[in-house]
Amino acid sequence: MAKFMNSRESISSSLMLWNDRPTQVSIEETYDLKVWPITSILNEGPINFNIPPQAKGLLSDIYIITKLKIQKDGADIDGRERDLTVINNFANSIWGQVDIQVDDRVDIAQSMKNAYAYQTYFNHSINSESSREDYLLYNELFKMDSGKTKQMEESSREFWIWDHSYDSIIRTLMGEIPEEDKDEKLEKIKEYIWNSNKTTPSVAVTIVASTIGLNDAKKDEHYDRLLKIIDDGWQPSRVNPGASERSKHINGGRSTTLVSKLQCPLFTTSKCLPNNMKIRLSLTKNENEFVLLAKEGSNYSILIEDCYLEVTYYKPREAILELLEERIQRDPAPYFISKPEIIVKPLTNASQIIRVTDVFHDTLPAYAFFCLQKSSDFEGRISGNPFAFIPFKKFQFYLNGTPYFKDPLEVSTVTDLGGGDHEYEAFGDYMRQLYKTAGKDLQGDCLINSDNFNINFMVGISFGADRSSLSENHLNLQEKASTYLEIDMGIKEDIPHDMVLITYGVFNRQITIDGNRKVKIIE
Repeated sequence: MAKFMNSRESISSSLMLWNDRPTQVSIEETYDLKVWPITSILNEGPINFNIPPQAKGLLSDIYIITKLKIQKDGADIDGRERDLTVINNFANSIWGQVDIQVDDRVDIAQSMKNAYAYQTYFNHSINSESSREDYLLYNELFKMDSGKTKQMEESSREFWIWDHSYDSIIRTLMGEIPEEDKDEKLEKIKEYIWNSNKTTPSVAVTIVASTIGLNDAKKDEHYDRLLKIIDDGWQPSRVNPGASERSKHINGGRSTTLVSKLQCPLFTTSKCLPNNMKIRLSLTKNENEFVLLAKEGSNYSILIEDCYLEVTYYKPREAILELLEERIQRDPAPYFISKPEIIVKPLTNASQIIRVTDVFHDTLPAYAFFCLQKSSDFEGRISGNPFAFIPFKKFQFYLNGTPYFKDPLEVSTVTDLGGGDHEYEAFGDYMRQLYKTAGKDLQGDCLINSDNFNINFMVGISFGADRSSLSENHLNLQEKASTYLEIDMGIKEDIPHDMVLITYGVFNRQITIDGNRKVKIIE
């Protein structure tokens, strides 16, 4: 037998009989600190927080806890609303602007309206695996939109539909009574079932049976059938089942508590921040029209009832803390981060071929994702969905005039539906390229799949010299280039006017923190 040249010799780990696992002895304890705002949550202005420096605590995570409810015409909602839900990524999108300052002067978040909402949406969509769906739904009300096209998704703002197959069953149980009476009773039953979510199943069956006109014996005979009608009578709208699912958690006027991790690149690295850090956080509530989905002209609003931070710290043992302090006084601590940035380019030409120059400001990101959106939906309108994007047939990207792909990346078959929208029969290289850029092609999945991609339509490319995915743990040399994007909409007529190109670019950055806790950003 012969080994490969330039290959080091090794021993199988199964033969390392004395290879004991190490024991962590540096961290003495982990503790949480609840931080309340220094400004009133009832005012129209930002909600500000001062996170106090911890003499012996190294910051690990920050979570935003928000308790809220939805009102109608300025008053609490008594029953459930079938025409109301919230947008995807709700917990992060309720903040129209997030400003983070460290060292009292350095801003480390992009200060642009709705930048945080889109950054967190992209991050969850491409970095989270499907196994996290339940966690994201119950903590952040993050549930991917689904449907055939953006146009069809916007065609209806009824998120729950009555299953009329049950009408004949209910009518039969009513027996021999005038048809007009049956109609009246059927409507009463439907409305009662819709608002019976706070009633126990046995009580609900009793009330429905009584409305139908069944005696106790008949009620018991048809108990299972009546219970199925109560459970399944109202169905999620097929236009956007994801939006219907989110409405379950905010409907009925009840309060909802959301828990979302603050997605700041400095706080999401594998390293803690040094002790004695000064951090200020400012949250500005978003417009109701951006975060709520309802019929045009609806007067729903969000009332924030409580908001605070939960900050997690590691407390090292005293000897370790002294070593860290001694080192940071000599050498600033380096933090290599992936800094997301949202770039918005207005598009004025509503033609089949759309061309955008200077997509980036000279320096290329490590990777980027692109999507098209209506200007009004990016700004926020209550009947528009800011995370349902406009699809296109194919695109090509140029670096210094050289095409990125050998041929334009194409979503293969397009069926024109009119109204500036189209449906896809197949998607060719689309998912392959998206998953490759996201690093999910061999390592797992992401939340964009063949069932929802035509609503959450985005394309992604890597700009590293090795075109590595975002999951790689190495840095690429920063490159500067002129950029040019060409999009083929696939249709010639009824192309939406006043669109914007939304680019989610992730740039490699280095931040250093010195012994005086001064923060320096190195581009």
